[in-house]
Amino acid sequence: MTNLRMLALFSSAIVPAVLSAIVVVAIAPISLKWLGAVCLVCSLVVFPALWIRWATEDRSSWSQLGAWLTALAQGNSGSMPRVPAPIQPAIAEVSDAFALQAERISHLALVDSTTGLLSRNGFVRRLRDEHERATRFNRSLAVLSLTVTGDGLIDSAGTQSLGHRLASYARHVDLLARVGERRFALMLPETHLVGAQELARRLASDLARDQSLPVAVGVAVFPEHAGNAERLLRCAEIAAESTLDSGASVGTFSETALDDA
Repeated sequence: MTNLRMLALFSSAIVPAVLSAIVVVAIAPISLKWLGAVCLVCSLVVFPALWIRWATEDRSSWSQLGAWLTALAQGNSGSMPRVPAPIQPAIAEVSDAFALQAERISHLALVDSTTGLLSRNGFVRRLRDEHERATRFNRSLAVLSLTVTGDGLIDSAGTQSLGHRLASYARHVDLLARVGERRFALMLPETHLVGAQELARRLASDLARDQSLPVAVGVAVFPEHAGNAERLLRCAEIAAESTLDSGASVGTFSETALDDA
């Protein structure tokens, strides 16, 4: 395989990586821009360094690498030759770096960057697991949805403070998450409707008195109100939204509220 053909194969692998990294840096949220920058550096610095290293190897290494890339491009992984020994450490290092970045991106998708609590995606995942246990052992499962009402803006410090305050009401088996810009959710395993309503009233009363923070708290319970995790969370949110029209601070899900939503 000629050096020119090898360069073409190498470029076909690098160009998409560079373009993807540029897009991430340009349009991604601030929390993800640094990841795009890392990928861009890897594409523009690490890979060219590998190119220079490969270019200095003998013809046998070039031929082995070309056969390896060709088999990979054709999807013939079973017939792929052994990776040339001189580049094995470099390939392993790059693979580990990208695996680490992928793990960090996955973590950011499940965690709220402002409070450190689970995000909506992370909460729903855990809620599904708890719902399966509640179904298997015929136990109740409650969810509270707490929405900050009013027109006032909440800065990052205020959001963090509210998250810490809400966490003080949670038992070790409960799970608190930030599921929206002004919305939190609290999962209460093995909690019946009456217990969930009592906690919701205490939360609303304490926050209004101590922090002058008007909130709307919605309550939904499995199996009475919903048969799956996503619907259970949505029912709690609908219950919270229904309180805005009634003027109350706490609401429990009902089919009437669902019709109005």
